[in-house]
Amino acid sequence: MAIQTVNGSCVHIEIDAEDGCTHATFVFRTPQNPEIVGGFVTMLTQGIEVLVPINDPDEEEDDD
Repeated sequence: MAIQTVNGSCVHIEIDAEDGCTHATFVFRTPQNPEIVGGFVTMLTQGIEVLVPINDPDEEEDDD
């Protein structure tokens, strides 16, 4: 199965410390192909995953 990437960007972000939620609004270019639009909307309704890079303590070099 091939994968089509649909790029977008965040245009608004709000962090609510009281409820512990981050609310974000994203804007994507709408694909021209109806099949891709359908798949895109389906994936959005299933939620998104954000990958956050963190330092791996096992990979840090010891300068001593």
